[in-house]
Amino acid sequence: MADIEIRCAQCGKEIVVSEFASAESLICPACGQPMALPERHEPASLTIRTMDRKSKTALTGAEMDMDILARAVAAKETDSVLGEVHKARTAIKKSTTLWLFIALLIVGGGLVGWQYAVAKHL
Repeated sequence: MADIEIRCAQCGKEIVVSEFASAESLICPACGQPMALPERHEPASLTIRTMDRKSKTALTGAEMDMDILARAVAAKETDSVLGEVHKARTAIKKSTTLWLFIALLIVGGGLVGWQYAVAKHL
């Protein structure tokens, strides 16, 4: 994922190692001295901010109708998009598969018959 740059305390050479490297396996390629990994920094704590929503009881009748209408339009648009993305197969093409199988049998039978006829005349 991330690489760490480490500087040797003895010779000052910088090397780049993986973040998953063990501290015991780090040896300076220039002077051969063991190297120490820097200490890990603690990740910053995340805070979640919430937004206050007005309750649905505060809406008037006309506003509630508009809200319901807006939700219905949004749901219809979402359904049309999802319908395009996840199209269901409406018809299974069995006749094409059947005709291909029959053609394979005819061609295979013809080739076997041709080999038999050629071998019989030789």
